[in-house]
Amino acid sequence: RKKIPTINSSGERVLPTEINGIKMEKFVFDVFQFSEKFTVLEVARNEEFSPLKNPPGAPKCSPQTCLEDLSNQHKRWIIRAGGTFKNEGLCEISPLVSCTGENLEDLVKDKFFSLPLHLEVTHKNGYHNGHTGTNGLHSKL
Repeated sequence: RKKIPTINSSGERVLPTEINGIKMEKFVFDVFQFSEKFTVLEVARNEEFSPLKNPPGAPKCSPQTCLEDLSNQHKRWIIRAGGTFKNEGLCEISPLVSCTGENLEDLVKDKFFSLPLHLEVTHKNGYHNGHTGTNGLHSKL
């Protein structure tokens, strides 16, 4: 039982003062009791987990924080593979190039990259550095 915000007939958001519904939700740990085999993995949060629970503009667990976390992950992969960045900005590596940071050395070692960066595969030459356009979408150079 929870106080669940609603919208009135005028389209305005109403915050209830009393319990007005039942919120039907489950968390991953709610299903553990139903599993025959169960395993727990401990991982580095910044390498493996970026929750999306809040709307755009929220300070935590929002689409923007997920985008930043993924970008930071991809920057770490490039740095580990020997690449360097000239400036700050977003970085994206296509999963067609690398899913876990593997096989990046030949592409990035001893190279300097300007951000924003989108490292992607093209049919023409194998790999391609793209940039982010003014609309925030990735495009080819």
